Amino acid sequence: MPAFVWNALKPELACDPDELVFPSHKGGYLTIGEYRWAFDKAAANIGLSGYVPHELRYSCASLAISAGANIKAVQNLLGHASAVMTLDRYGHLLSD
Repeated sequence: MPAFVWNALKPELACDPDELVFPSHKGGYLTIGEYRWAFDKAAANIGLSGYVPHELRYSCASLAISAGANIKAVQNLLGHASAVMTLDRYGHLLSD
């Protein structure tokens, strides 16, 4: 977790920065089923029933582009193999 995020969340979290923020009920990492159950429930609670986790990725890319991030930065952020892949998916968001 980046230091600035940790510093902002530290008062809310009762754990050290190397612990998982959202551990499995069995300990360790969440399974995909646990993750989706928690995500779907949280989305429904804020009125976004049907919202899927991948939409967070799209939101992240959209916000980065609207903030002026260059396409190589967005590529790295999303883990795309090439800038062409990023442009194919998000190029329509660029102003020019």
